[in-house]
Amino acid sequence: MYFYSLNKIMKKILFSGFLLIFLFSCDKIDKFTQFTVQTKSIFEIPAGTPVHDLVEADAQFLNLNEEIFREFNTSTELIDKATIKEIKLNAVAPPDATFNFLTDVEVYFETDNLPRIRVAWLNNIQNDDKQTIKLEHLTDNLSEYLKDDHLKISAVFLTDEVLVQPVQIEVDASFLIEAEIIGK
Repeated sequence: MYFYSLNKIMKKILFSGFLLIFLFSCDKIDKFTQFTVQTKSIFEIPAGTPVHDLVEADAQFLNLNEEIFREFNTSTELIDKATIKEIKLNAVAPPDATFNFLTDVEVYFETDNLPRIRVAWLNNIQNDDKQTIKLEHLTDNLSEYLKDDHLKISAVFLTDEVLVQPVQIEVDASFLIEAEIIGK
């Protein structure tokens, strides 16, 4: 009889504990939202670039789609965590361009207030006629960079062939964003 009462009391305590954990978890979920933001930037490597020469593409502003932040009832100022989900390069022009002319690539972020940081790279790129390549990337929290209105992206390319015509390269990056919800 005593064991039966103790068992019943333990079940009630466990149930109450799970209920409390669930309620607090729901409260935390209500304060944050997670979503993916995608950005694209185009760089051009000029024709006649010498072999084994580093080509530094000019930094350009990286615009985050503010509409997606509004859709999730948040803003860039409320970003708590931002990590790269995937970053890839696409050879977009000329139409038959491949990455056979590249050996290495590095992609950087910078702002007026934060140092330049290498966020993605790929070394020893193979001559296998690919028009898209995925880059290795940081797993660090980049929220401070994405919060900055003056975020710039740049790239450095190492070639192993002389280009007879310029090649346009699109940097396609997606970020996993965790942000506070406005008004919570």
